[in-house]
Amino acid sequence: MKSHKVSILSTVSRSNVILNDALQMCHATAKEFTANASDLSYRLEELKKMHLELENRVNQTIKNLTVVSGQLSAAPKLADAPRTISDLKRLVAQFGSQISGFDSTVQSNTKQAHLAVAGVEEVRTLLNQLDAKTNDTIANVTANFKRNDDIRSELAGLNNTLTSKLVALEERIQEISKPVSTAAPAAPPVAAGAAPSAPPPANSTTTITASPPGKPSVLQ
Repeated sequence: MKSHKVSILSTVSRSNVILNDALQMCHATAKEFTANASDLSYRLEELKKMHLELENRVNQTIKNLTVVSGQLSAAPKLADAPRTISDLKRLVAQFGSQISGFDSTVQSNTKQAHLAVAGVEEVRTLLNQLDAKTNDTIANVTANFKRNDDIRSELAGLNNTLTSKLVALEERIQEISKPVSTAAPAAPPVAAGAAPSAPPPANSTTTITASPPGKPSVLQ
């Protein structure tokens, strides 16, 4: 019984260690996913700010280009007008390329952020399932311990009952097996003219040995 209890405790201890390791790993993974999601959100906000700044610069460049175009229309003989227009067009093309690159980066980071959030939710679900399994294991172990204690109590009570009945049976057998002593019967009256019979010796007793007891009845 004691070795069985030790085996149960050892099994429960190993199960708790495995569950604790799994919970710690899941918590660490959840923290990592949360940190990654926070970092991606921060980077996404920074990219949005840069995107807005580029849009503002492009709009400003377009305004400048419009102003230059108006100036060229008003003064077509300006010598540096073609060069200025070429520079402005080149800047617009560069800004457009950068905006396209930022759009792709923003979309990629947004997708990664969604994946990280989904991973965090999945880890939370796993943690809840592990917590529920841990609670079920603890409840089952507690119920097993209570059931074992009840069985031990019942066995102890049965053992005490059997012991007391065996002791009573032994006492009854010893009492039945004791020899029974009875006084000698009185002499019959002497008939007239008959010779008196010899008296029995003094203090004589007749010993009657009791027959061995029969098979005891089954204990109730």
